[in-house]
Amino acid sequence: MTHSRGTSSASLFQGQQLRYGASEVIHKKVRSMVIVYALVALAGGLVSCVLLWSYGATIALLSMPFGGSLFVLIAAVLVYMRASGEADSSNERAVYKDQPQKLQTTES
Repeated sequence: MTHSRGTSSASLFQGQQLRYGASEVIHKKVRSMVIVYALVALAGGLVSCVLLWSYGATIALLSMPFGGSLFVLIAAVLVYMRASGEADSSNERAVYKDQPQKLQTTES
């Protein structure tokens, strides 16, 4: 793949490597979130089945994918809100640390 200036994308990223382990951390987070979302989907399907069982087995079983998807959507929104809240608080701490400190001179 070449860009408009004729350089390849491989040469653009030469010398820009992730620190050892940074990509592994990302993959572990992604794998754990996939497992969490799958478990939430199963739990949501079972909850919707139990709640709608009084309407008949057919309705309850057909509602399981919708209930699971709804629970995953709710879980994803909660995870997003938590992650954005943590990012905001860490940004505030970083700004606070970057503020210049007044140096006091001591007389000898």
